[in-house]
Amino acid sequence: MFYFLMIFLCCSGLSPTTEDDQEQNLQQKLMTDDQIHGKKMEASQLVQEEKAERGNVRASVIWEYIKSCTLTMGLLTLLFNIGYNACAVAANIWLAKWSSDESIGSGNMSLTTGEYLGIYAAFGFGQIVLSLFAMFFLTLGGILAATLIHKRLLVNILRLPMSFFDTTPSGRILNRFSKDIYTIDEKIPSYTEDFIFTLFIVLDTIVVISYATPLFMVVIIPLTVLYLLIQRFYVATSRQLKRLESISRSPI
Repeated sequence: MFYFLMIFLCCSGLSPTTEDDQEQNLQQKLMTDDQIHGKKMEASQLVQEEKAERGNVRASVIWEYIKSCTLTMGLLTLLFNIGYNACAVAANIWLAKWSSDESIGSGNMSLTTGEYLGIYAAFGFGQIVLSLFAMFFLTLGGILAATLIHKRLLVNILRLPMSFFDTTPSGRILNRFSKDIYTIDEKIPSYTEDFIFTLFIVLDTIVVISYATPLFMVVIIPLTVLYLLIQRFYVATSRQLKRLESISRSPI
């Protein structure tokens, strides 16, 4: 019977499996598994964990964005905002002068009601025109900056070596072209507008109140110190949360 089994194996092209062959196959399988595990470990070591920045935003980053907007757009935006707020302050002061004019209603008025109203309307019209130009140049600067930054990012990505794509997850690259570009396109111009508007409103309020009540200058100093202390805590926390959110958007 054994001879018939040997003849059948020889005719079918097979050979009897010995213990040595089984041990050799097992060793080859273990080596293959170790090689696959080693390649996975090497791949995981190539990809570095994305780290969030800490501390304040560097002045060089802000300056680079301003240059992307072009200095001309930045200066025009600032000048028109200054003009707009100057008209607002002048209108408030003129209204205060008009309301405190004791000669109103008598025959010895220094200015007629029409003159008071005309000058006040001129200040209001000046605010409308200057605000329109300030918004126009701010929006135009934001468009120029967004276009230039996107172009630089795309050109740099296309010129990178293949090793960069081996060590950088695709999610990070997509995050740069999606969320970060959206922030540059939409959020930064809006935040800039809010910052300029709020800054000048605060300055206008301080100037008008100080002009009417000089004693207010004594109170504004401790209030400013308290505000800066609160801002230092809030801004640092908010900024770091934004950075962690940006990292969590690119896990791929």
